[in-house]
Amino acid sequence: MTSVRALHPYLRPHRRRVTLAVAAFVVKDSPLWVLPIVTAEVIDLFIARSEPTALVPWAVLGAAVIAVNVAANAVYVRAYFSAVRGLGADLRRSLTQRLQTLSLSYHSRSASALTQTKLIRDVENVELMLRQSFGPILTAASVLIGASATMAVRAPVFLVFFAVTVPIAVLLIRWLRGRTFAANENFRREVEHLSTRISEMGSLMPVTRAHGLEAVAVERVTTSAEHVRAAGFDLDRINGRFGAMSWASFQALSLACLFGAVLAALDGYYRTMLRRGEETR
Repeated sequence: MTSVRALHPYLRPHRRRVTLAVAAFVVKDSPLWVLPIVTAEVIDLFIARSEPTALVPWAVLGAAVIAVNVAANAVYVRAYFSAVRGLGADLRRSLTQRLQTLSLSYHSRSASALTQTKLIRDVENVELMLRQSFGPILTAASVLIGASATMAVRAPVFLVFFAVTVPIAVLLIRWLRGRTFAANENFRREVEHLSTRISEMGSLMPVTRAHGLEAVAVERVTTSAEHVRAAGFDLDRINGRFGAMSWASFQALSLACLFGAVLAALDGYYRTMLRRGEETR
């Protein structure tokens, strides 16, 4: 959330396209929570031995959400990714203006590769973050809202399982934010240091070759690359641990909901059978 708040001034000019993208994404992603409802209704109609005509509305609904998915996806891609690319251009323009206002002593102390990294790689990372995080967040929100609304109508008692997912998700996000902030910062600094080393190696190539210092130049770049590898591996481990914990937590809740529903159904079945047995006596 901190990164999104920092990008808010740059997202403000693109808020209309982002809003359109959110609406298109909800429509595009609607089969994830609409089709399970259709499947459940079809199974109920089959068990009840209903007329074939009763399947028509649900078949039309399923076909409609699938057909609308293609058009909604086109709208989403055009609206959101144009906003992301526009934000990237705005960030590069803002960084360029900021660099032009800094003192000449700062530029004399900083390598040109560091400036290039900030203008190219750092902005690309921001765009990548927005592209990768937007979809999963909206998917989780739409599925949670749609499933909760359906559950509130059909089986309100199971809303407790959905209520538990929210604090679990908040705790996981807080844990990830605290662990990854330092790891991300360390990884970014190591990449900038590597870019500086590579730039120095290119500019000092004639001097290095003239004095026979090729091994020293290779060692400096190799050491910096090893630091990038170690920092990146630490970040990958944290992200992998978060993915495993989130998957295990939500799957455990799904299993608990499943077994709770089965136990409730079995309890109702045995109570019905017991009541019938007493009536026959």
